[in-house]
Order: sequence, then C-alpha cells, then structure tokens
Amino acid sequence: MLKTYSLAHKMEHTILFFLAWPCLMHVVYGANILLYPFSQGVNSRLRNMEKMADILLTAGHNISLIASSKYHEDQRQINPRIQVLKFDIPEDTYLGNDPIWADIAVNGTVMDFLTQFSKVQLTFCEGLLKSRLLLRIKKSNYDVCILDYIDYCTTLVIDYLDDVPIILYTNEGSIYQSIITGPRHPNPLSFVPDIFLGFTDTMDFSQRFVNLFTTVSIQILSYFNIRNLMALRDKYQINTTVNAMYSVSERVDMFFSNNHIALDYPRPHMPNHIYIGGLYLEPAKSLNAKFQDIVDNSQGVIIISLGSMDIPPLPMYQFEKMAEVFSNLPYTVIWKYKGIKPKSTGDNIYLSPWIPQNDLLGHSKTKLFVSHCGISSTFEAMYHGIPVLALPLGTDQPYHSKQLTIRAKMAIELDAKSFTAVELNDAILKLFNDASYAENAQKMSGLIKDNPQNIRETFLYWVNYTIRYKGANHLKSKPLNDLNLLQYFCLDVIALVITILGIALLITFWFCKLLLSKVRGNVKKKKE
Repeated sequence: MLKTYSLAHKMEHTILFFLAWPCLMHVVYGANILLYPFSQGVNSRLRNMEKMADILLTAGHNISLIASSKYHEDQRQINPRIQVLKFDIPEDTYLGNDPIWADIAVNGTVMDFLTQFSKVQLTFCEGLLKSRLLLRIKKSNYDVCILDYIDYCTTLVIDYLDDVPIILYTNEGSIYQSIITGPRHPNPLSFVPDIFLGFTDTMDFSQRFVNLFTTVSIQILSYFNIRNLMALRDKYQINTTVNAMYSVSERVDMFFSNNHIALDYPRPHMPNHIYIGGLYLEPAKSLNAKFQDIVDNSQGVIIISLGSMDIPPLPMYQFEKMAEVFSNLPYTVIWKYKGIKPKSTGDNIYLSPWIPQNDLLGHSKTKLFVSHCGISSTFEAMYHGIPVLALPLGTDQPYHSKQLTIRAKMAIELDAKSFTAVELNDAILKLFNDASYAENAQKMSGLIKDNPQNIRETFLYWVNYTIRYKGANHLKSKPLNDLNLLQYFCLDVIALVITILGIALLITFWFCKLLLSKVRGNVKKKKE
C-alpha cells in the first residue's frame, strides 16, 4: 500500500512539473547583473536606478553597481548586499547638483548645457579608463548589463563587454536619437519632438524646423563626443580597434524607457523598446509624526517641490512672490526648500529641506502640487491624481510640463523665471475652482494604474528574457541598422523616379519640338 502511494505521489509531481514547465521557463534566479547609473551627483535618475537595483536584488539576483569615487553608498538608500565598484575622478570635478548646473539649466541654452555636460562626461570616462576597472569587470562573467543611456561612458562599457547582453535605460522618456549615433529606432521628426524643446506632438512649420535643426545638432555633437571617447580609448589602449559610432545600434539588445502610454505621445517603437514607466511608483505610506501633525491641522494641503538641487533654482525675488501669494491662501503649504527663508513667509507655510513627497501627494488632504515637472514628480502627480501648477526650469522639464498641460489637461504652466504674483494667484485659483483639472488628474491616475501586467513584472520579465536567451537580436531590425539615410527615406528610389520622369519629359519635349518643326516646314512649303 505504501509503495502504491509513493508511485502515485511521484507521478502526480511529474505531471505537475510538466504542466508548470512553461511558467518555470520565465523565471531566472541568481543571475549576475551589472548596473551603471548616472552617478554624477545626486539626481532622480540615480535614485531610480538604485531602486531598480533593489527590485532585481529582491527578485533573487546578484547585483553590482559601477560608480565614481564621489558616490557614497553609506549615505544612500541602497541595500548593503549590492556590490559597489568604484573608479577615481578628480576632486574638483563638477557634479550634477553643483551650482553651475542649476545656472546653466535655468539661464543657458540647450547647447550651453550639452557642451558643459560633455566636458564633465569626458572627465568621468577618463577616470573609468584610467582605473582599469573594466578589466576586472570583464573577468566577472556578468549575465546582463543595464546602463543609463545619458552617460557617455556607457559606450565604453558596451564595447568592452562585447560578450554580455546590454540593456539601455533612459530615465526622462523614450529613446529618441536615431540619425548618427543612436539606436536607429523610427523617429519621425514631423511629430516626435525633441525632449529638450518642450514641444507637443502637434508642431507647426517653425517648430518642425527647430525640431529638425535641434535633433541634427545634438547628433552632430554626439558624433564628436564619440570621437573624443575613441581618442581616450587610444590613450589608455583599450579596445582601440572597435568603431564606437555604431555601438548603440549594433550591440544593445533591449531599451527600457521610464515612460508610459498614458503620458507619452503616440509614436512608433521597435519590439525591443519597452516602457517601464511606473516601475518606481508605490502607494502612499503613513506620514511621520511631524508631517502628520501638520496635515491633520490643515483645511487642505499644497505641496511645493522644485527638484533635488542643493541650491535655490530660482532668483530670490521669485521665491518672495511665491511666499507672498501662498501666505494669503486658506491652505497649509508644505514647501521643500533650502536656502534663505523668504521674508513674506506666512504662518501657513512650512519650509523643510526634505519632504516625504510621495506620501504627501497620496494623502487625501493634498489639493495641489507646485512642481518643476521632473519625470519622477510628474509620475507621482499622475499616480495620485493631483492637479499641478507647473514651473519647469530646464532640460526635459518643459517637455513633461507640456504633457501635463496639453495632453493630460491636469496642469497650468507658468514661466518660472518671469511669472508675476498676479499670474501665480490667478493660476492657483483656476486650478482650485475649475473642476476639470481635478477630474483629468483622476483620469490620468486611472490610466497609469491600468496596465495589462504589473510594471515590475514587465521589467523583471524582460530582464530575465534577455538573460535566458543571452541577448535579443531577434527583436532588432537589421535593415533599420544597415540602411543609410538615402535608403531609409527612399531618397534613392525617389531620385530614380525623378530621373526617369525627367528623361521622359525631355524626350517628349524633344519629340514635340521635332514634330512642331516638321509641321512648320510643311506649312511654309504650302505657302510657297
């Protein structure tokens, strides 16, 4: 009897195993994953990639993270089980949260920002090459490498780890570069705006002209930056025979965008371009005693946060205008603020260098969010369904502000550098009195939460997918990578058609001229 039960028990387990086998194939545990975040100072994209590392660690993987000597893991919310691999950079190197960046972002042009950005990038890349860290990493046999797309040094990592599947991540939105050094994804410039311009997908002629000019200019700058990277490789004798111009288009397997169909303008994507927008979103947690007491004693709450810079991103007179207007409102204002306290600050305004932003936005008493429209703040406002007063400061923020104002219709935008007290007050009153803003914010909250699959499951699925199949070349379009600009836009075909039509017109013209000459000759003979 015991033998019969044991046999039946084994058969049952065998049947269950084969039934579950298709599901088990999707699970990968204990893979060695290397992450390279943009660690050039404290910024949202660094925090988001640290959260990504934590998600992968929780899923059972072994995580290593590349960072510069100015990255201090003991001051970061990073799991101690994550191995941090460091390379040295000069002590006087600018970081992303230094005053110079805030000044360029607010007062400079796009090209000013990109030029300064490139100089700092090359300093970091030289530090990486000089440290010989890549040699150690090469011997560690990683199963996949996830890199932040904005960091120029990723090109060096992509080229050197030529046997490791590569995933590129972009924090600010969809991968969009496609002409020279980008991933060669479809990028119709007639309705896909450059993320630095703050245009919508409905552009008039002048905007399309600027969009084309800006995109080409950025690509040309990228071309020269890669030339400089190749010169650095030659200097340190690392991978000197590889042409880095086509590293992204040829070597990268998957592209992860911190974007969502509810927010992004509709545009074409390749199968290896995956949206993971919402990966870092989570329900609000309980507030600590300090903030809970402030909220409990309020009639309603307004949250102000203009980013993670360590210095004030606006002139003091603009902060004075804000303090004056908000002091006259019947609501409690919780303002993330560092620096000299504005003189007009009223008793209803609480200044704090840090606030639990997500938890405050998720509280039922929160009525309005005054934001610079960084991508993380944009997602949190949408997720919790809070109307936004947008004060974009630069880089990708005007782009997200337009998405909230034009596409989502849950925000009003003001010029952060020149708004008046009257404009600020009128915008606040309109956001409170016009119910459509709150209704649209709630609609966007529903859209961003309504996904066919949990975003974390989507993220883990495609990471594991890339590991299982040691890459994802079958999801890439080879012709899209191989075609030149003339072939991609069928300009060679159009040229041939125009040539044939031109020859046909010339022959027709010549024949008609000959015929007319004959007719005139005959008429002349008859007259004679």
